[in-house]
Amino acid sequence: MSTAPAPPLKKQRLIALAVSLVSCIIGGSIGLNALIKSNQAQIDIQAKVPSGVTVHLDNGDIYTTGIIVSAACAIIALLAAISILVTVVWPESATRFLKTQWIIINSFNMTLLTNQIIYTVYFANNRAKITAFRDGVKLPPETAQAIVTATGQSTKYSKQHPALLLAHFGWFSVLFTAILVVILFVATRRRDKTRATSGMSTPEKRLTQAVEI
Repeated sequence: MSTAPAPPLKKQRLIALAVSLVSCIIGGSIGLNALIKSNQAQIDIQAKVPSGVTVHLDNGDIYTTGIIVSAACAIIALLAAISILVTVVWPESATRFLKTQWIIINSFNMTLLTNQIIYTVYFANNRAKITAFRDGVKLPPETAQAIVTATGQSTKYSKQHPALLLAHFGWFSVLFTAILVVILFVATRRRDKTRATSGMSTPEKRLTQAVEI
């Protein structure tokens, strides 16, 4: 009586899934915190400026990219958690859908990678655009910058600690998820090879082994 082959790289897959899950939870949490702190900075600046002055910071470039990075981390973390559950509870189903797993996770990791690159470039080179008004009259850019500087805030993204954390820790999410994708891909190849070999007759198996040697 033949027994079903062991799930390929099950231990390695579980470890990689867990590491990717944790790194993406951290990355997504840092991203969410950066978005919240960005909104809070706008409120803090407005609270410190003189009466009659309105200041608006336009950080839409890095803010939008940060949303996508955070969302991608959250989706990958969710997929990793589901994959861990299926691999532990229904290992045969997990083995059957290995290809689907690595394709879907890889597509979201490519989205994460692309936007993490963009985020890092914005973080290193850009700053928020300032628009200030006094009693409805637009102030010169130099005056607007001086007002923000006087509040103790910096418009340069590289000077903002929450953005700094995401610019660095986001890469760990990309790296560990990429490692996960590679392991899932290798496991898929081993599964397919095992299926192909199990469907051969004994002489065919010996011939295949001889060719590989």
